[in-house]
Amino acid sequence: MLRCVQIAHVFLGTCESFMRLFQGEVEQQVAGYVDDRLAGRDPEELNRLRTLALAVVNLSQFNLVVHTAEDRAYFARFAAASGIDGYHRLIQDACEILHNVQVSQRQHQENRRQTLLGSVVLLLTSLTLVSATVDGYNFIREDRPLIGQPAERALLLAGFVLALALLASFVMYVTKPRRRRRRVKYRWR
Repeated sequence: MLRCVQIAHVFLGTCESFMRLFQGEVEQQVAGYVDDRLAGRDPEELNRLRTLALAVVNLSQFNLVVHTAEDRAYFARFAAASGIDGYHRLIQDACEILHNVQVSQRQHQENRRQTLLGSVVLLLTSLTLVSATVDGYNFIREDRPLIGQPAERALLLAGFVLALALLASFVMYVTKPRRRRRRVKYRWR
């Protein structure tokens, strides 16, 4: 019977410890997500922590420990009095929350990468368009200037490049994903 009491208290203590650990981690991760910064553990550590926590939930089931009817009756009463099943659910829910925050962070990072890549492609396309325009201008003029004065040519080229830059900026502004930022203070209760 003493061994059953020890097992029950070790299971309960382990579940309470993991619940406190997850409370702190969820607060850090959610606060970092709300503030748009990295906080808490990195994704690999979170995966290990979630795996360990789910293993603790599965291995701290009393029906896996004993086979006698009187021990099962004791563990059933202990589970009802201590609320260990509630801890199991809370740990599983916290694992789900951390997973969702992690997925959201990865999506945000992927969106930033795609926006950067799109900007680079737009810049290269603009430079290619300028180069093709200059080459076309040189082809058309055939040793005769289309626009006589060098200052006028430079002004025309600068205006064309500025118009391309404005067009590229407009396209980037229109295609940029919008996010509403609300400052929310998250409290675990």
